[in-house]
Amino acid sequence: FPSGFTVVEGTGQWKGQNGAVERERSAIITFLHTGSAADRDRVAQVAAEYKRRFHQEAVLRERTPACARFE
Repeated sequence: FPSGFTVVEGTGQWKGQNGAVERERSAIITFLHTGSAADRDRVAQVAAEYKRRFHQEAVLRERTPACARFE
């Protein structure tokens, strides 16, 4: 993601498939990209690798249009 990204560490909770509320450390990653199909696919690949590597049931993906620039 040559346009940039930011990683913020956090703590959160969610209800897992087993119905139990889970609390865990998390990483919030913000990617800046064009919104193209290729970029969306790359974000999906990152999410899939995160799930695999950290043994997660799910990864939250939120897409929000933005106007951003570095000055």
